[in-house]
Amino acid sequence: MLGDIGKKIISSSLKRKTKIIATIGPATEESRMIRRLVKAGANVFRLNLSHGGWKGQEERAKRIREVEEELGIPIAILIDTRGPEIRIKTNENIVVKKGQVIEEGEHFLLKGTPLDVKPKQKVVYGDGEATFSIVSTKPLKLKALNPIIIKNGKSLYFQGSKSFIENPPMEDLEDIKKAVKFGVDFIAVSFADSKEVINKVKEIANQSKVIAKIESKRAIDCLHEILACSDGVMVARGDLGIDMNVELVPAMQKFILIEANKIGKPAVVATQMLESMINYPRPTRAEVTDIASAVWQGASAVMLSAETAVGKYPIKAVEMMHRTIVKAEEVEMNGINPKQSNSIPDAIGKAVDVISLSLNPNTIVCLTRTGFTAQLISKERPKHPVFAFCENKKVLRKLSLFYGIVPLVYSGGKSPAERIKNALRTLDELKVVKKGDVVLFAYAVGSKKTNAVRLVEV
Repeated sequence: MLGDIGKKIISSSLKRKTKIIATIGPATEESRMIRRLVKAGANVFRLNLSHGGWKGQEERAKRIREVEEELGIPIAILIDTRGPEIRIKTNENIVVKKGQVIEEGEHFLLKGTPLDVKPKQKVVYGDGEATFSIVSTKPLKLKALNPIIIKNGKSLYFQGSKSFIENPPMEDLEDIKKAVKFGVDFIAVSFADSKEVINKVKEIANQSKVIAKIESKRAIDCLHEILACSDGVMVARGDLGIDMNVELVPAMQKFILIEANKIGKPAVVATQMLESMINYPRPTRAEVTDIASAVWQGASAVMLSAETAVGKYPIKAVEMMHRTIVKAEEVEMNGINPKQSNSIPDAIGKAVDVISLSLNPNTIVCLTRTGFTAQLISKERPKHPVFAFCENKKVLRKLSLFYGIVPLVYSGGKSPAERIKNALRTLDELKVVKKGDVVLFAYAVGSKKTNAVRLVEV
């Protein structure tokens, strides 16, 4: 049941179309904080399995579901897999000078095995604090290109190497199986650099949607095949900026968003969007501009990581992101998806957009069973709010990443007329429509697929 708080949250969400993903961590894991994040504007909650795997995140997932039930609105959960981690193991810090060669087994050990490495290949330490060059592979010898103090547990990134041979790490697969059984909505696959990796995850994903994290040059080279088999992509700019020169990341972000928008799949922009708000209550001007740029480039969602997981100002960070998106969306975007329709639902999606531009209805409503038509309408980036009504809450959660879609649970009905009447009643309760308003409906008549459009005067 949609209570007063839930109605206020829906009303606030109508101000923007781009969605917000917030990462849950020590700063926000309590139910009261999760509730406040939803009120501030979070649509999807990310659980980072790099910290404790699914076992370490399951209690947080349960709290999210409890808050969802309390507020009466769909809230999606996204798990972010660990990926092929390679980390330094050492009993004490190692002071390394520029030009010094260190050897595995003598100076340090590795957790994880680097694949297809070769001499002269670059190896990045941590988030880029230092770079090494491979001198030899057996044993692994690394030459420091700048001075650094090596610490236990820090990551090593082997530029240009394959992330996986055939399968994702066994730890990831076990985590995914448990999370899918729980009923998570999205699985973000770290270092998804081939269609084979995505397809392997989809075999066990059941109803969970699979999001490919694009964070290597290899993934960029295979982007079209990854987009074709995944349910969406994430521009993971952290590792992407380590695997290639950092100045190339903005161009790669724009390329990924353009290609994802062409086929109507959600694209998330992530990493350091409001990094300064981990410690300070106000962001830099550059960070605010970064969010706006992602919106103008066609991002379906933008993501906060450490800002909400461990930051001092998690609620302020979400509120700032919400306000920035609202202002950015006031700048009109035109012609993202001008192309020929290839199916009846696709044509319906385009027709809804054309009719809404011509007749300017107050609201667009999609009565859906699977969410598919709502996704196609979202692809056209309509300027009006789009309400997706469905009886299945699991379907609605999976619309949480789609641009401009406001998912709502309703009781449905036996006939189209009854379903329209019930949807209008909910819109009236939300004070979205009033007498005399025109609402544009898309729904199915005598078919499992959406095949009808209807204008209704309230």
